[in-house]
Amino acid sequence: MTVVVTVLIDAPPSVVAKVESDNPDIFDKIMGPAEKYVTAHRRLLGEASVMDIDEFASMEDHDAFVAEAAEGIELYGKALGVTLTGTLWELEDTPLPDA
Repeated sequence: MTVVVTVLIDAPPSVVAKVESDNPDIFDKIMGPAEKYVTAHRRLLGEASVMDIDEFASMEDHDAFVAEAAEGIELYGKALGVTLTGTLWELEDTPLPDA
């Protein structure tokens, strides 16, 4: 079953971009595992926050990503000055009704 994770980053997009560009070593600790396990990624930009939306093929892939990226996720949150918390969602395929 497809799993979607949303992560609200309570920092302005400009701060998030600067932290990512100033700390490629931290970001690489997340992106390496992401390339193996994340099947889709979207980023929503608000005035004062960013939301990342990541999709995984299964809960097992999500758990493997978290295990491999844990250090990077913790360091990324510290660099941003926020606590990163993900919310898990199961994706349900619901067909549209016939018109």
